[in-house]
Amino acid sequence: QYAAALENDKTRDIERHVDIEFSRLMRREQDATVRIAPFVLSNFKVKRLFWAYNHPASPLLAEILNRLIFATWPDARKAGHVLHNAGSRIFAEWDPLSELQIPVGETIAQRLNLTWWTASQKYKFHNNQELTSEEYRLLYLQERVSRLRKKDSAI
Repeated sequence: QYAAALENDKTRDIERHVDIEFSRLMRREQDATVRIAPFVLSNFKVKRLFWAYNHPASPLLAEILNRLIFATWPDARKAGHVLHNAGSRIFAEWDPLSELQIPVGETIAQRLNLTWWTASQKYKFHNNQELTSEEYRLLYLQERVSRLRKKDSAI
């Protein structure tokens, strides 16, 4: 119960944090020729775009590469061009930054209306173990309590 209360308290202003982060992304890209922030803003609720902070998932990597290719070779926008949607093809089966996967909790998923999120989704964890976000949360809490007990017994 304490964990649930803490989670609700920590996520109460999540929408404000999302707004702050998108403002930061837009400012960072204001002078860029190829921009990705608008794509992130319009797609993060329907596609998992990040595995962790600064670890984009394959759909975002594909979009970035497609945009870079289109900016470099404008003809690549045409369906018959050899580079047309090359990013999508390259990252269709390859997710190079997926080794670090931070689960998204149910409260966050609900508050942000993340349509891609499911309670049964598994995330990579240590030693090729896969856990749901709830299993990850419970394991974290067990570890945290264990460390606090060790610390208290050492005093």
